[in-house]
Amino acid sequence: MKIKLLTSIVCLGLLFSCGNDFLDGANPGDGTLPPKAVFETETGFVNALTGAYNLIRQYNTESNHVTIGYKDYQLAFEYAGNDIVCNPNNWWTYEASWDSFLLGPNGYQTRFYWDMFYKTINNLNGIIDAAATSELDEDFLAAIVAECKAVRGWAYFQLARVYQLGYTQADKNGLCVPIYLKPTTGSTLGNPAQTVEALYTQILADLSDEVIEAIPQTKPAGAFFRANQDVAYAWRAQVNYDMGNWGQAQQDAESAIGTGSGRYPLMSQEVYAEGFNAINSEWMWGMPFNDDQQLGYASFFSFADMGVLLDNPGAAGYATLFINNDFVDLFSATDARNLFVEYNDMDPDSYDHWVSMKFRSLPNSFFNGDYVYMRSSEMILLQAECFARDGNEGDAANMLFMVQSARDEAVTAASTATGQDLIDEILLERRKELYGETGVEYFDCKRLGLPMVRTGNQPLGPWSETIPANSSKWKFSIPLREIENNPNFYPTGTKMPVANK
Repeated sequence: MKIKLLTSIVCLGLLFSCGNDFLDGANPGDGTLPPKAVFETETGFVNALTGAYNLIRQYNTESNHVTIGYKDYQLAFEYAGNDIVCNPNNWWTYEASWDSFLLGPNGYQTRFYWDMFYKTINNLNGIIDAAATSELDEDFLAAIVAECKAVRGWAYFQLARVYQLGYTQADKNGLCVPIYLKPTTGSTLGNPAQTVEALYTQILADLSDEVIEAIPQTKPAGAFFRANQDVAYAWRAQVNYDMGNWGQAQQDAESAIGTGSGRYPLMSQEVYAEGFNAINSEWMWGMPFNDDQQLGYASFFSFADMGVLLDNPGAAGYATLFINNDFVDLFSATDARNLFVEYNDMDPDSYDHWVSMKFRSLPNSFFNGDYVYMRSSEMILLQAECFARDGNEGDAANMLFMVQSARDEAVTAASTATGQDLIDEILLERRKELYGETGVEYFDCKRLGLPMVRTGNQPLGPWSETIPANSSKWKFSIPLREIENNPNFYPTGTKMPVANK
């Protein structure tokens, strides 16, 4: 692996305003400002951290409209599920069909994910390394280092989710991806791939109590994109949830949102229908939109704002977020999330029969809006499942009711389901609550070792094929260029097969 450390401060100080030259950084000695100058002030550290976050919003390794930042990462896994249906003649067809063109060792998505998260990790390691020798205020440095470690743990978790099976399904001694805790340059030899167990051990170390408690609880003004303690606890909740550590995951989620405290109150039914384009009380983490971040047709809202398709088909962007008939049938008429509209009313079996008005770009904009990455409703439903799997069905039903009653005025009592029926109801509620946002259906199937069953009006052909549980397609291939450029990738005496060739 060859990754360059962020060393230039061109454009620093303007939130997310830098172009690709800044994001790619520069190698020490190539004529740009050396790292020491970046980290001489607290402002320099903050700007470097802002640049690291920016990598998960803007980075586009392939110059491809479906490889732009973490939001496209989330959206890609929505299309890999069954609830969201793609236009088989537009973007996301390879994602929806689990094609080797993106999964294989030369696949564009496998390269995109690898580059985005490792470049982010490398920039974070550079900040941590600089802090170790800095003479700035100790409390400031401790908070910066803690935040960097937490984001690094989150980034390694995303890599673990892509390049291996779900934790409970994977061979814990099987190889996954390399770990880097020091910054690298273009001349650095790559590290060997680590086992699944070693990677998750590092992820939890980066999200330890000591680390999280050193992160400020209050985000800096205008920096909603940054992690506070709550976001870090939520990340650790997601990790423990995927690992099947139900009790710890529940506690982490409770710490993240202060369940019952009103810290992140669920949005009203009216706000839910406003388009998911502006930060509200329920959002815990996301990327606010600034005017200099215009992506136009390449933006998330170009794909997801299906209202434009109805209002003005000639200016509809790519408009590819169609909804499965079977999924639509799961929503009651009184559910505020039932924002579905018939588009192709002539053919109910066509892929484009239903669209959703859940996502709308800002009025009078060119597909602009804030990006949501995490909401408190996810943490509530996570707790519900953890309670249910630990046998605490009363608390599980109550947590489930918190979301169901907020979304549907007709729900006036908690569920009376028990056992697997209760768990299935919670998993369904996660799909209904989070569709289009997080890849919820895909990642739930992956962590639980379930097949991805295609039903309803999925287009015929590869888009309608069921993906068996734990098949090789659930693991993205390690990028071929990583294998070719990193002679240390396979630890001595091992050979990791490349899936999805």
